[in-house]
Amino acid sequence: DVFSLHSEQRRELSITLRGVFNSTWAAEWAQFAAASPRKLRLHIEGPVISGTYRRFVQIDAYGRWREVGALPPEEEDGMTVMELEFQSEYDPALAADFVVRVQNDVASLP
Repeated sequence: DVFSLHSEQRRELSITLRGVFNSTWAAEWAQFAAASPRKLRLHIEGPVISGTYRRFVQIDAYGRWREVGALPPEEEDGMTVMELEFQSEYDPALAADFVVRVQNDVASLP
């Protein structure tokens, strides 16, 4: 029987970002320390479909920074590199924990 077992799990998204520790990362570190809710947007563009329309994947995630990489941060090529892990959480005002948008074609070309 193909459907003899059924299970449900909470939907979640986890993203690990690694970057050079600068003023932007310092601000995110403060958000991590305060356990503040965040909105994280990843937007990846591909080739042009037509005119100004491009293929893309966009992920909007709502949640908090949960983990931090090695402390003290690592040194690479004379730069301080830091890693943070983001965990999605359900946001009742937005009725979502994350949203994925994909554009790979247009209905009618301009």
